[in-house]
Order: sequence, then structure tokens, then C-alpha cells
Amino acid sequence: DTVIELREQTPLRLGIEQAALSTNQHYEITWDLDGTVWEDATQPELVLSPSQIQKGRHRISVHLRDTTELVKNDPQGLLTSHQSWEVVKSFCSGRLSGTVTDGRTNAKLRQIPITLLPGGAIITSDDSGKFSCQDIGCGLYTIQIHAVGYAPFSRQISVVDAQTTTLPLVLQPASDAFYITGTVVGLVPQCTITASGTHTAQTTTDETGRFTLGPLPSGEYRLVPAAPEYGFFPSQRILTLKDHDITQIRFAAIRQSPATKKK
Repeated sequence: DTVIELREQTPLRLGIEQAALSTNQHYEITWDLDGTVWEDATQPELVLSPSQIQKGRHRISVHLRDTTELVKNDPQGLLTSHQSWEVVKSFCSGRLSGTVTDGRTNAKLRQIPITLLPGGAIITSDDSGKFSCQDIGCGLYTIQIHAVGYAPFSRQISVVDAQTTTLPLVLQPASDAFYITGTVVGLVPQCTITASGTHTAQTTTDETGRFTLGPLPSGEYRLVPAAPEYGFFPSQRILTLKDHDITQIRFAAIRQSPATKKK
């Protein structure tokens, strides 16, 4: 078997030798990865993105079976060609996809530049608002969007090996977008603040305990802080966003003792 070392952000092309194909015959072509058939791979050539497979060593095989009238009823068929490659992926990479929509009209937004940080890679939505990106190194990233007529958008995402992270990105028109800001006191590390109601959003506090949620459309929201080993006062806040931002929200984090947790 041929051993191939995958390279980052470089598609791999594998194919059946043309000498094995005849214009006078019909063929059934099957590709498999480590023994599992690729249902949508039926062509003589396979183009493989590194982000489609997990980090490690794999075997990719192609099977060419003659399905002409003379042999198609043979239980074994006529296997005219079989080839395997050993493929090694020494790095971790995944994929990103989603759709950008207007938060007021639900219209799909075209030609919206989406910045991926760190790195500064820019992905642009197509005419149907969709976007995708292959072979992104695994880890945590921040997506940022600055589009004319819309409030700035920022969201943290996680890219996982051989998986697609799907993101519905909703941009709020600048006139309809509001923010909720506040502070968690008590030296709790990275408290999670979740907003539910008219819209759902989540963020974490920074090193000083401050947090920002938004942009959010007008409506009713329930804010809940959470962190392992901590309770909070108040345990939640019910807010109404209308006409302006809401600032100076305050939660106090209280370290829970084992006796407190049993209660």
C-alpha cells in the first residue's frame, strides 16, 4: 500500500488508474474508509479534505466492480480493480458552516464578511447567506462581523477534529440592537451568564468579572449566572429590553461549602 502524509489545508486526490477503465463496460465504484463505505463517493476520483477524517492512521480503499450484462448477476461480480492507500493525519482540523440572517426580517444576508480570530481568516456568505470553511485547526475561536446597518456581532466557537461546527448567525439591525452589561463580584473564575427569552445568548465574564450580552432584540429576558462550586445572589434577573441598553447588572458569587451543597 502507498503511504500518504496529509498536509494542512491541502486536499488529497486519489483515483483509479485509467488503464483499469474501459469505455465499453459499466462499473460500480465503491470507496471506503477503514472498512466503512462512503455512500456519496461513487466516482473514479476522490477528493479528500483533511478535516473529513480524524487525526491518526487510516486506510482508504477503492473497489471497481464490472456490472455489464455478462457478469452483473454473479454474486461476486467481477472485481476488476482494487487499490488501497494508507493515509496519515498528524494534525487536528475541523469544518465550519452556517447561514447569516437578518434578525428582524429573517432574510438571508449575502456577501457578509465573517472574521475568524485568532488568525484573521475571512469567510464571506454567498448569495443565499450560507458560508463554509474547511480545514480549520482545532481550538477556540471568536467570530466577528462588522456589517453596515447592523450591530457588531461577536461569538465564541469551538472547532473539533473531523466535525462540522454549524452556526446560525443572526445580525440585529443597528436600530433594533441592545446590550446587557454587568459585573459578577466574588472572584469567581469565568462565570457563565445565560440569557433566555425573546432571544438566547450566552457569554463568560472576563478577568475583572465584567460581562456583555448582545446585540439582542427588544423583549423579555431571564439572566442566570452559573459557575461550578458557586451560588449567586440574586440567582436570576428578569429584564425588559426596550429603547436602550441595560447596564450595571450585578450578581454576587458565593463559594459553596460541602454542607451548603448538601442542602
